[in-house]
Amino acid sequence: MQKIYYQCAFRQLAPLRIGTGSGEKTDNDIRKDSRGFPMIPGTSLAGVLRALLPPEDADAVFGYLKTGDHAEIVSSAVLVGDAVLPAGTRQSDYRISERDGVGLTDHGAKIDHAKYDFEVVECDLPYTAILELADDADEETVVPRLERALRLAQAEGLHFGARSTRGYGLVSVSIAKRSFEFPRQLDEWLDFDPLTGAYPDRLPDGPLPERRRPIRVELTVKMRGSFSVRVYTTAIARENEAAPDQIALENRKGDAVLPGTSWAGSFRHHMRLLAQGSGLDEAVLNQIDALFGVTGKVKKRSEIRFREAEINTKKRLTITRNAIDRFTNVPCNRALFTSRVAHGGEGEATIELPTETDPKLLRLLAAAINDLDLGLMTLGGEAGVGRGLCEVTALKVNGTDQTQSMKALKTDYLLGGGV
Repeated sequence: MQKIYYQCAFRQLAPLRIGTGSGEKTDNDIRKDSRGFPMIPGTSLAGVLRALLPPEDADAVFGYLKTGDHAEIVSSAVLVGDAVLPAGTRQSDYRISERDGVGLTDHGAKIDHAKYDFEVVECDLPYTAILELADDADEETVVPRLERALRLAQAEGLHFGARSTRGYGLVSVSIAKRSFEFPRQLDEWLDFDPLTGAYPDRLPDGPLPERRRPIRVELTVKMRGSFSVRVYTTAIARENEAAPDQIALENRKGDAVLPGTSWAGSFRHHMRLLAQGSGLDEAVLNQIDALFGVTGKVKKRSEIRFREAEINTKKRLTITRNAIDRFTNVPCNRALFTSRVAHGGEGEATIELPTETDPKLLRLLAAAINDLDLGLMTLGGEAGVGRGLCEVTALKVNGTDQTQSMKALKTDYLLGGGV
């Protein structure tokens, strides 16, 4: 008989958005532990690990509930703890910021009562969670299945929280293991603290060979001028300086950010325009919507995933102009509007989608990337005054350089991209 523990360390690669569903500061505040620090609940960890396994294996590891005439409850064979920041964490080690969202129609008009705000957290410190094999677990059944999920997580990372297909919640994963054999190591086990004890054994690195990888598109973009994803503010703490009405979205390092929501919105809208301009039928438009998780009243997870791009520029321009009504384009009487936008810089963006994606959609996505490089598609707000133009200086598809194919305006470089 053995007692087995796994130590899971997570490091943020993107802003984390795990909310409480309500809040005092925003519509959805960040979930915190008893110390007031951001955390990843054990329920979230169990859920994402479960999703990595086939249903039968997931039930064997994490338990299940069956309802109906023959109701059955099988408890989890693994005890999953919360992922928390280390002791000694200070508030200066992380940043919680507010972001805005608003529902828009296909024509860019706002949807009434669809504006909301939420908190995200950025942190360089690791979150640590402990997984413990239950005393009554069948080791021969549970351990191989659980370690398969953990190895996949270690190889590919995990996504936690809301809007994970739009650049939020990506973490890197490192797994260590500690096991005790009874009765030979009983005394060692009694002296062991899972939270602070040593974990000498590391799970193997590298992806599992049978895992089917998505099509991964990596773009390097160079901004041609100014750009902004707007953050409205009523006060910025600067002495003797008037606060702008809006600023460009920034991360903890002070770099400007083009979030995954902006990438997804621009690509979906442009792919629909290309499809309509090419005379493709309504079925293709519905396929585009389904790819992006837009299916009318039916909720569907997006099959295409975007990571937000950090643009390495510190240059900002402050502009004051007449305030313009967004929906009528009419100047507002006696109203001036001051904005601070980012200018120039380069950044990396990533798009992932399933290998089985329809070739028509892959060609439309490639055509949209080509148009982004040509300046026929923009990112962020205020495109009507020339903001958001960029050049795609490099393009890779699953590690293969396809920059020349993109520059030659080909649309077949995404076909066969999955491995």
